[in-house]
Amino acid sequence: MKPELSKEKPILTPSPRQTWQDYQAELKRQNIRKRHTRGLVRWVISLLVLAASLYGLSVKIDGFSGTPKDFSKPKPNLARSDLSDPQANKTADLDIKKNNWTALAKNASFLKEMRPQWTFYQDGKRFSVETTLNASLQRFLNDKLDRKLPKQVAIVVVEPSTGRILALAGHDRINPANNPCLKSDFPAASIFKIVTASAAVEKHNFNPETSFFYNGQKHTLYKSQLKNTKNKYSHRITLRDSFAQSVNPVFGKLGIYHLDMSEIENYARAFGFGEEIGFELGMSRSGLFVSEEPYHLAEVASGFNRKTTLSPLHGALIASAVLNGGKLMSPSLIDRVTNGKGETVYRGQTSQISQAISPNTASVLSDLMQATIRSGTSRRAFSGYRYDRVLSKLIIGGKTGSISNVTQTSKYDWFVGFAKEKGRAESIAISVLVVHGETLSRKAGSYARMAIKAYYEEYFNGKNSNRRS
Repeated sequence: MKPELSKEKPILTPSPRQTWQDYQAELKRQNIRKRHTRGLVRWVISLLVLAASLYGLSVKIDGFSGTPKDFSKPKPNLARSDLSDPQANKTADLDIKKNNWTALAKNASFLKEMRPQWTFYQDGKRFSVETTLNASLQRFLNDKLDRKLPKQVAIVVVEPSTGRILALAGHDRINPANNPCLKSDFPAASIFKIVTASAAVEKHNFNPETSFFYNGQKHTLYKSQLKNTKNKYSHRITLRDSFAQSVNPVFGKLGIYHLDMSEIENYARAFGFGEEIGFELGMSRSGLFVSEEPYHLAEVASGFNRKTTLSPLHGALIASAVLNGGKLMSPSLIDRVTNGKGETVYRGQTSQISQAISPNTASVLSDLMQATIRSGTSRRAFSGYRYDRVLSKLIIGGKTGSISNVTQTSKYDWFVGFAKEKGRAESIAISVLVVHGETLSRKAGSYARMAIKAYYEEYFNGKNSNRRS
């Protein structure tokens, strides 16, 4: 029978090979290990007691009767927060996303007045909004809007390199709570010629001096004008003059004989048509429909249709891309939001949507748009600008567009363009839409000239003041 094994640890005894000194040294090491073990146990117990005390204190502070605070809930997502701002990293008490400004978007007075600074409440908490708007320019344009004759007026001014909105002035006589600057259901008309010209220049190496032929009038688009023939009645014209004078048959032929459906659609989407453009207050997509039917391609390429639609804000972004080396920037209106404690919970940042066209193509488009001001459809609106004390210091370009609705009760009048200080980087892009009713009112080009002059008059005055000081 096997002897029962003792559960007790055997007493350490010296082995035959150990000396008495080795035996004593081993006993000392064992005692040291026992003391360390007892000390570690006491330290762990003390730590647990301290943690339990702190835990109970936190429960009491948080106002719970015995249930701990739920830390499993995710922290608010700060869209486009500025990590360089130490306050922007603090726990926010508002979940702000770029496309979810419901508190502001539902505020009719905010959309109508577009103040540079604004205060709103959400869930009983107060928030202060600082916008990108130029206060004096916004106030000036709001005061100059004709609120009696036209059905709608919209003026948008944007900083091309960043997409920051400097002015967003609009009036809707039919529905005063709306701001037409953000609506995307207006026919784009000949503003789409910017897209067509870009595709023709970039894909087929056309330049401002390339010649084309057309028959009939400039602003009509009959099927007979789209025949690829030349006779004694044909007019010869350059791409520059075709663009500046908005000659529909030339751009219709570009759509049929030089550009296919995919090229037109691809360039339109690169400029944002049919695409979602992120914006703090929400922005519906500009309309785009392209088919292979030849006459339809001609209509789209020339802007002679009502299915291609555009918002005034989007129009300003298109002009910005021409001045910004082909980069289409995302629009931004909200600069910073602070809570009741003065903590930053949101800060806007610059972002690019696409590289719509190459810098070289953008340079050609700039040339075409400047011709519109000098000798094209905007020459009357900008008459004498070279001798104006403010406008003479600028490089100005633009594109006009006009089309009536089906019932001929409304006429959509567009100007999309830019202004840049000669030899300097200071520039703006501008988009103006006037929807005329029964009686014609101030035209879009006239509003554009007024807005450009007002902005740069203040700009030059500020420069002179800085020099004197």
